[in-house]
Amino acid sequence: MKNLENNFYIVAREAGAENHNIPAWANTNNNPIMLDENITQNIKRINLSNIPGSFQVLNILTKEECNRFIIQTEKLGYLEDAAVSLPRSVRHNNSLTWIIDDMTHDIIWNRVKEYMSDEDSIFNGKKF
Repeated sequence: MKNLENNFYIVAREAGAENHNIPAWANTNNNPIMLDENITQNIKRINLSNIPGSFQVLNILTKEECNRFIIQTEKLGYLEDAAVSLPRSVRHNNSLTWIIDDMTHDIIWNRVKEYMSDEDSIFNGKKF
């Protein structure tokens, strides 16, 4: 994995319900997690029948990409608060805000875009 120690910086700080200094991270180099632009894997969409229009898209990242993502985000650090108004007593998770670069965005979007459709016509059948 690339040396990622100096590739991230705090672009802003936001207030959460309990912490008023939550960092929003950005990266200086494109694609720091080294997502493969040419990967073809078993991505699939599962519609959730109990919530109209909702679905999951599975297998977007490879196991290796997931591991690199976990390693990097753990280095940046998860906080017990998020830039939302819900207090910890309601929202029981840790969070991290990362504003990704265009290349990382495009790789992920190109993997999932064909699964982003309104199959139940909740939004008049529009593609997202």
